[in-house]
Amino acid sequence: MGDTVNHEESILEGDKDFGFGLDLGYRIGNGFAVEYDFTYGSNKVTEGEEEAKATYYTSAIDLVYVYEMTETIGVFGKVGYEYEWETISDLDIDNEDHGFVFGVGTEIAINESYKFVAEYEYSEIEGPKGQGAFLAGVMYNF
Repeated sequence: MGDTVNHEESILEGDKDFGFGLDLGYRIGNGFAVEYDFTYGSNKVTEGEEEAKATYYTSAIDLVYVYEMTETIGVFGKVGYEYEWETISDLDIDNEDHGFVFGVGTEIAINESYKFVAEYEYSEIEGPKGQGAFLAGVMYNF
C-alpha cells in the first residue's frame, strides 16, 4: 500500500503498485490449516527527486483458523513468520528482513471446489512497499 521509511540512511517513499502470490495449504481439521505463502511485489519508490523500481519477494509459513459461519461463508485469522527480499537496483539496495505476519479475511464458496477469498495482511517488516496488503483470490479445494 506504500509507505515512507528511513532506509539505509536515506528516506524512501513508496507508492501503491501491484503484485501476485500463491498460497498452498493443508486443512488439518477442526478449522485449522497450515499455509505456505509466496508473493512477488513491485512498486515505485522515490528518494528526493530520484525515482526507482523496487521489487519484493516474500515467503511465509502461516497457521490459519477458519470459523465456518454458514455452509458457504467462513471467516479466518492467521499468524505466520515471513522472510522478505527487497531489491532497488537504481539505489544499490539489496535487503533481507523477517518478522511476524497477521491476517484476517473471509472465504465465500462458489461451488464444492472453489471459494472466493479476500483478506488483509499486516507485517512487522517495515519497508517502502508498506506493512499492509489487501489480497483477493480464488481457492481450489482438492
